[in-house]
Amino acid sequence: MGTFVRRGVAGPTLADHTRLRRGLEEWVREARAAGLDQEDLRALFTVVLSDTVRAGSAKTDTAKTDTPQAGTAQAGTAKEGAA
Repeated sequence: MGTFVRRGVAGPTLADHTRLRRGLEEWVREARAAGLDQEDLRALFTVVLSDTVRAGSAKTDTAKTDTPQAGTAQAGTAKEGAA
């Protein structure tokens, strides 16, 4: 017996990584030209990453809240409207 992998993990392609890296390199050059040092860059990137993750979580939570649940009046209305 052994372990068999049927699929790989889906994710960004090498082309995506290359494109994103080039964009990030350009952003770093612009930030350096504006006077930011390595510590400033790390701090800014960390804040933006954190805010983006938080905003994504809020959107996910809102989507879950806005989705009608089975058995609710809202779900019944949606079914009637589709018929």
